[in-house]
Amino acid sequence: MLVRALRLRTCVLLALSIALVVFVVSFRDQVSSSWDDLGLETIYYKNGEKTVASVTLENAVPTDVADKEDTDEKQEEQKEQKEQKEQKEQKEQKEQNKETGEEENTDQASDNEGDDAQLENWDPLADKKPEELTDAELTIELKRVKGQASDPYWSHRHEHENNPLYGTPLDNDKKTNPHKAPLPKGYVGKMTNEYKPYEQFRVVKEDYGNPDKVPRATFFTLVRNSEMYGLIASIERLEQRFNKRMNYDWVFMNDVPFTKEFIDRTSAMVSGTARYGIIPHEHWSYPDWIDQNRARAVRESRKFANVVYGGSESYRHMCRFNSKFFYKHPIMEDYDLYWRVEPDVEFMCDIQEDPFKYLATTGTMYGFTIAFQEFAVTIETLWGTAMEYFRKESVKSQLPALQTPEDSLLGFVSDDQGGNYNMCHFWTNFEIANLTLWRSPLYEGFADYLDHAGGFFYERWGDAPVHSIAVSMMLKPSQVHVFQDISYKHTVAGTCPLDDDRLKSAHCICDPLGDWTISGQECNKKFLEVSKQPTLKDFKKYDQLLSERRENDELLETRKQQLRREASKRKYRQRTKQREIKNRIAQERKRRLLSSKLDEKKTKRDLAAPTTNSFIAPTSAGSPVRLNARGERLAYLV
Repeated sequence: MLVRALRLRTCVLLALSIALVVFVVSFRDQVSSSWDDLGLETIYYKNGEKTVASVTLENAVPTDVADKEDTDEKQEEQKEQKEQKEQKEQKEQKEQNKETGEEENTDQASDNEGDDAQLENWDPLADKKPEELTDAELTIELKRVKGQASDPYWSHRHEHENNPLYGTPLDNDKKTNPHKAPLPKGYVGKMTNEYKPYEQFRVVKEDYGNPDKVPRATFFTLVRNSEMYGLIASIERLEQRFNKRMNYDWVFMNDVPFTKEFIDRTSAMVSGTARYGIIPHEHWSYPDWIDQNRARAVRESRKFANVVYGGSESYRHMCRFNSKFFYKHPIMEDYDLYWRVEPDVEFMCDIQEDPFKYLATTGTMYGFTIAFQEFAVTIETLWGTAMEYFRKESVKSQLPALQTPEDSLLGFVSDDQGGNYNMCHFWTNFEIANLTLWRSPLYEGFADYLDHAGGFFYERWGDAPVHSIAVSMMLKPSQVHVFQDISYKHTVAGTCPLDDDRLKSAHCICDPLGDWTISGQECNKKFLEVSKQPTLKDFKKYDQLLSERRENDELLETRKQQLRREASKRKYRQRTKQREIKNRIAQERKRRLLSSKLDEKKTKRDLAAPTTNSFIAPTSAGSPVRLNARGERLAYLV
C-alpha cells in the first residue's frame, strides 16, 4: 500500500510540472520582454520571433504599440494640415469679400453667445480627460493644478511665461478679442464695438446713464483674481455713495486672465461699462538691464526682512507698472481722467460733488485725500536719482519747483529747498488725475530714467513717492487738490469732512476727530500750508477739539501714572509691614519654643534627681518636710 501511494504522488507532481512548463512557453510566445541593466535595449518576442530595439525606460513600448502611435501621429499631422488649409481658405475668402465691399452680417445674440463661450474655455486642456492627455500635456496640467492649489494668484501661463494671453481669445498677432462688444444706448465717446488690444472682455449696461458725466473718465483698479471679495466690497461702497447716480466706467487690470467668476461678480456690481484688460508681458517682467540674481538677493536680505512687502517680487512689478505703464495700456486710450480704487477701501460719506467734473472744469491735474510718510529704507537713492534727472539743463527750465520755489510744491517733499527728501507722499491707493500728466514727455523721461536706475528692483521704490516727487516738481500748487470733502479709509488712515453741515447732508458715518489731516502725520497739514489751499469751515473747531482731547488724555494719563505709582508705593509699604509682623510672630514662636524646651529639660532633670540625697528637716511649725541635696523643699510629710 505504501509503495502504491508513493507512485501515485510521483505521477501527480510530474503532471503538474509538465503543465507549468507548457504554460510558461505559451505565455512567452505571446509577449515577453527583458531589459538590460540600463534599460537601453529591449528584447521583444512575438509569435516566437525575437526583436531587439533600443529604447529608454520612459518611452519603451512594444513594437506593435509603437507602430500604432506612429499611425496616430501621421493622422494627427494630416488633420492639422487639413485644418490649416481650411483656415487659409476662409481667410482668403474674407479678404476677397472685404475687397468687393461685402460685409458679414452678424447677429447680436450670436456675438453675446460667443462672448460667454470664450469665458468658459480658458485652458485648452480643461475639456480633456486625463487619459486623453499626452505626456507633455499631462505635465502641464499637473503643474497648473499644483500651482492653483498652493497659490490662488498662480498664472495660467504654464511654460508660456512670456505670454500672459495664453489660453485666451487674445492669443493672436493683434492681441485682440475677435468678438464684438456692443455699445451702450446713447453712448458719447470714442469707445467702439471693437475690442482694444489686450482687452480681455467687456460688459456693457443697456443705457449710457447720466448724460452730464464727464465722457472720458473711468475708475481704474489693478487687482488679482484672489482679491475679488475685497474689491466687491469697495465697489459696493463707492457705487452706493456716488457712482449709482453717475454710471462711470470701470477698468480692471491683471497680469493674468480674469476668471469667469471674477468677471460675472464684479460686472454685476458696477453701474457703468466694465472693461477687463490683461497687462502685456513686457510691462510686468524684468527689463534687460536688471540683474535678477542681484534683485533676488536684495529681496532676501536682512535689510528688507521686516519691511512691508520688502521680500515681495510681485509688489515691485506692481510699483513699476503703476509708475510707468498703466496709462499706456490700450484700454486707457479711451479715457482722459481716472480714479484709482483698491480692494478693501471704505467711503463713509455720500460724494455730493463729481470729482471728475471738478478736475475737468478747474484745470486740476492731480487729486488725493491722504498724505503719508514713506519708509526711508525702501527709497534710499530715489531722491538723489530724481534730482539727477530734474537738474538736467533740458529739464530744469520746465519745472516750477526749480524756477519759482516760493510758488511750488517743493516744500511739500523737501524741508531744505530740495536738499533732502522728507518722505511725504500722496497715498496713491486713492488717486484722481488727468492722464495727460503721465503722458507728457517730461514725466515719460522721468519714469524711464528711474526705470534704468534699477531702484524698483534693487530697492523697493513705490509708485506713491515716484508720483509725489514728479507732481511736486512738475505742477503748480493750484493744479493739485486735496479732496477734504471725501471720507475715505484704507487700513490705518481715514478722512472725514470737517464741516458739520456736510456731515449731516452727506450721511457720514465717520468720526471727525479721527480725520487724518488733524490726527495723523504732518504731511497733510504740510501740503495745506505749502499749497495755501483753504480748509473746510469747521477745520479749526475740530482741530482745537482734538488738541483739547489730547491735552485731557495727556492729563488723564499723567494722573493715571501718578495713581499707579502711589498705589505701587502703598502696596510696597503694606508688604513691608506684613513682612515685619510675620517676622515678629516668627521670633515670638521661636522664643516660646525655646522656653518650652528649657522648661521641659528642667522638669526632666528634677525628676531624675536621686532621692537618697534627700533628708527631712523640721519646719517652724514643727511639721517635717523633705529636702533634696541642695536644700530645696520637695514635699510635706503627712
